[in-house]
Amino acid sequence: MIAPSAPPKVCGVGDHTFLLGRALASRARLRIHCGQGAPAPDLPDLDARVDFDSSRPRTLGPLSRSPEFSAGDGVLVQYTNFAFGSRGFNPWLAPAMARWRRKGLRITTIFHETYTDQKGPKGLAMRTWQRYFFWRVGLASHACLFSVEPWTRRYSAWFPRARVETLRVGSNIPVVPVDRSRLRGELGIGEGVPVLGVFGGTHPSRLFDWIERASSSLTSAGIRHVVLRIGPDSEVVARRLASAPLLDLGIREPAEVSRALGCCDVFLSPISDGASSRRGSLLAGLGHGLPVVTTLGPSSDATFREAGGAAFEVATGPEDFALRVAGLVADPGRRTELGAAARSFHDAHFSWDAIAERLLLLAG
Repeated sequence: MIAPSAPPKVCGVGDHTFLLGRALASRARLRIHCGQGAPAPDLPDLDARVDFDSSRPRTLGPLSRSPEFSAGDGVLVQYTNFAFGSRGFNPWLAPAMARWRRKGLRITTIFHETYTDQKGPKGLAMRTWQRYFFWRVGLASHACLFSVEPWTRRYSAWFPRARVETLRVGSNIPVVPVDRSRLRGELGIGEGVPVLGVFGGTHPSRLFDWIERASSSLTSAGIRHVVLRIGPDSEVVARRLASAPLLDLGIREPAEVSRALGCCDVFLSPISDGASSRRGSLLAGLGHGLPVVTTLGPSSDATFREAGGAAFEVATGPEDFALRVAGLVADPGRRTELGAAARSFHDAHFSWDAIAERLLLLAG
């Protein structure tokens, strides 16, 4: 595996490297070549080494010539548009991959991102070269794996000689035990008070106005509740949820995030472009067996569309979202049923074991 980053650096791709790597290592011989020198990678129980510099991707040249890469092996590249080189200027990765191909290795690339959509002259310049390097990397791959189905459909024609498929992404939040009553007491949450969970940042795709509408509807109905939120940008969230009874925990370590999620009764995840496997916070809610209210949209693939209404509630607008949240708050039986379905759906499609099995199938 060629990985630009790894824990303890805060990076979704780094977490993906560790969690996927751990699942793969139980199924195949795996070595991780990491491009991160500082902080040093922390990948316990994995065969990992720092032997190139992702900020200077020309160092991939010597690595690709190493005799330890042998015919019959597979190379798995973790790709994002900014991971290799300043502003994603990276004319060295594709030639290194081509060199491995000529040696008889099979190349699989996981595309976590494609190329920037930033505006303005600088954004246009970056988009031009990132788009070109993205294309070159795909052409050098035997298999191109995208994290969401719309990207798979969009880019399949770009790489006609490669196998172009969808490989879902899993959550980096582990499920850890929690004494629910005790932790709720420590957080000052009263006995029997419904807790609405919100996890993640303030990306424009997150529909905080829908969350505020749902909370306001509960307040108008005389239902005491708490909106328990975990994530960055607490001041921004406080403004966007100004009318809600908000308890914001800010940024927490993964285990603490898990315990906080264990205190929640309903998980709120309205997303403008719809539920997808790129939404790690949503996957965390599903994986914790929480009854989830979310949305479908352009980024939602068939897996999510087929599960809507069975593994999670799907809202079509802010009023519908508020009604579905209120319905779950009032119905403990439905919450239990939906939470169990959410966990089963998650484990079947988004657990790291399921992802590793699919990767080995597609890369083979």
